[in-house]
Amino acid sequence: MKEITKANRLKKLLLVALIATAFALANFGAFGGAGLPVQKASAAEPGPGDYFALDSTPGVYYETLTEVLSEVGNGDTITLLQDYDGNALLSSFSLTTSPYDYTLDLGGHTIRDSSIGIQGGAVTLKNGAVINAKHTVAISAVGGDVTLDGLTVSATDSGADAVWVGGFDTLTVLSGDYYGSYRALGGTGSATVVSGHFACSATSISNCLVGSVTVHASSTAYPAAWSTAKEVWIVAPDQIYIPGAFTAPYSASGTGWNYIPATGTYDIYGDVTVVGAYSGATDGITFDFGTSNKTVTWKAELYGNTQDLVQLQGAGTFLVSGGVIENASDNSLACTVTEP
Repeated sequence: MKEITKANRLKKLLLVALIATAFALANFGAFGGAGLPVQKASAAEPGPGDYFALDSTPGVYYETLTEVLSEVGNGDTITLLQDYDGNALLSSFSLTTSPYDYTLDLGGHTIRDSSIGIQGGAVTLKNGAVINAKHTVAISAVGGDVTLDGLTVSATDSGADAVWVGGFDTLTVLSGDYYGSYRALGGTGSATVVSGHFACSATSISNCLVGSVTVHASSTAYPAAWSTAKEVWIVAPDQIYIPGAFTAPYSASGTGWNYIPATGTYDIYGDVTVVGAYSGATDGITFDFGTSNKTVTWKAELYGNTQDLVQLQGAGTFLVSGGVIENASDNSLACTVTEP
């Protein structure tokens, strides 16, 4: 009888083990084959299939946007780790699943041929390029509070908008370069532009900015009749437009900046970014930093026929960031520096 009892006990233990295993397998299937939620393992470096990182989970990398959005929270920054090609990956880059306030930093990378849709929450999209030749909208903002900053956006498909804003959305453009074959910015919603370059094709409609677009109160638009222009520069107080006008805290001791190329010296009292484009310059421009140690960031394109298109004097920093200063006669850099 003792042996029979022992055998029964073993059978019961085996039955319990089988039930536990079956329960675990059932749960595995209930989560779509993925098992119970497991924290994604950290790694020293992202792998070739990893596209995203999240600042709140350092050392963890994500292959899909869905994965990283499922873990994003208020104040988080998602960083794109490599170029994203919609021809090989998903053609729709959807930021519609999160109600949070977060930033998507493109990290200087390019999202190509993947239409970006933003809906819900407060999303900042910055620091990279969105190049789309296959869809009628490169960036669509249809709900929530959206901010665009430091982007290069190009939509070259027939009748395409670089940015489309819907009626339930608020869009703020802090900076960037936006081109649409139809419109640079269109839609039925409201948009406030602090700074940026906007353009549409010569065969497009009469203007590149359409809808309830407002130029920020502290900014200046060139041309002044920007609402009917095919190319518009909107310039913030800490920017200089070529050709444009100097405003405080900058002053000109030479001829007016409105007549670029100007001869004369321009005194720099604060950090400033130079934007715009001009071709055919024959005279030089001098930036005099004095002892300010301020920074002039050059993002403009200036072409001329002299070696002294830009001259620098005093103690400061002159940073060329994507801009051009070129002597058209020999394609040389036409910038001279005078030591303080």
